[in-house]
Amino acid sequence: MTGRSAVVVALVFCVLPACPTGAGAARGAVQTDYGVRLVGPLDSTGSRPQPSVTGRPFYVRVELFTDGTGPASVSYDVDLPTGMIVVPARLRGGAVTSSCLRACTVGWNATRSRQLSVYYALVPPGPGAFVVEASIVSTNRIDARQRDNSATATIVVVSPRLSLGRPVLESGPPVAGRDFGVTVPVRRGGAPVRPRRATCGAGLGSHVFAGVVTLRRGSIRCSWHIPPGAGRMTLWTHISATVGALRAAGSWLYAIRAR
Repeated sequence: MTGRSAVVVALVFCVLPACPTGAGAARGAVQTDYGVRLVGPLDSTGSRPQPSVTGRPFYVRVELFTDGTGPASVSYDVDLPTGMIVVPARLRGGAVTSSCLRACTVGWNATRSRQLSVYYALVPPGPGAFVVEASIVSTNRIDARQRDNSATATIVVVSPRLSLGRPVLESGPPVAGRDFGVTVPVRRGGAPVRPRRATCGAGLGSHVFAGVVTLRRGSIRCSWHIPPGAGRMTLWTHISATVGALRAAGSWLYAIRAR
């Protein structure tokens, strides 16, 4: 076969259906997808869900991912509702949150990890339902599928609520003729708080008396002296706490032991 004949044969082979040409060749190329997810509200660990309360920061996690390998780079925007602000903060593990909202560019080695997470600390303007959105605006490679280039999270914000936890007995059940003490957890919107005022009331039958109050951050300590002749009676306790305009109260019953 002459050199010219060989060229002709090669051209004939390339027009056969098995030869990729034009759009077919493009479809056979490796495609890379980029996407974004938005997770929140989270607590300061960046992993556990947490209810959002007015006046208290919450965290969201922007997850940027790809199915490719090698260097990956993404530029994205974060849209916040009116009145919601981003604040600098540090997660419990030491990571620092981002304050970037426009044209935020990040890069990572997708061979080691297909996903990169960026955290934000946000403060809501008040109670209500708010939508936070993250969207990809550019990538370092052609994005094969753009349907996953935006994500939203609806944040439900509630007004703060003051609550009392279950009392913890300091030295066991009450005993006639001895002091009896309890510690009651106090939380505002789920976070420990020091009460501004508190009361520790108690009653034995028709006899009502006050206890000694000790205020601490996140708890109230109440102590009462149980009368010597109160064995086998029932002690009724009533504890209240006030923080600003919020108030919480609870009542508990205890059987008194005889000495």
